[in-house]
Amino acid sequence: MSSAIETIKQIEKTHEDDYNTLSDKAKKALYRHCTLHEMKMIDYMSKIDSPIEQLLAVELQLYQSLYSDWFKRYDEYANIDEIATQREVVVKDKHYRVDFMVRCYAKDKLHFFAIECDGHEFHEKTKEQVRKDKQRERALLSKGIKVIRFSGSEIWNDAAGCAKEAYEIMEQVIF
Repeated sequence: MSSAIETIKQIEKTHEDDYNTLSDKAKKALYRHCTLHEMKMIDYMSKIDSPIEQLLAVELQLYQSLYSDWFKRYDEYANIDEIATQREVVVKDKHYRVDFMVRCYAKDKLHFFAIECDGHEFHEKTKEQVRKDKQRERALLSKGIKVIRFSGSEIWNDAAGCAKEAYEIMEQVIF
């Protein structure tokens, strides 16, 4: 993750004309905002062990605000209000941990989506792993949680594309 100073320098370089119109006070406020955002993101990501989950976490956070606004064209109150990592879900005394739990409010109800990062080591390597994943997915569905899965290689090669696809799927399911 880049530092706040590097972020500001990138903004200066990319949007030089716009950046130069800012007052010194506004530039300092922007720097504080970037630093605070960076600290929040580091805290958020420190709870994630897997490199593919870390990659997807960054992109899911980036797309969250974009799609929250996009969903408002269907429902003025629509909101993606939480992307939780490593969320535990209990179904019939069984405990499941989902990589990401996305909570959306739209059409006067809450919608839940589990986004799963399927690294080769833990998914679909053996018949037993496949069986457990299928049972787990059905259990989550019984709680009204829709599951969106990506392979580790999909995430590694195009985490931004995976995040965008996840939000597009949510859009199609909700609206």
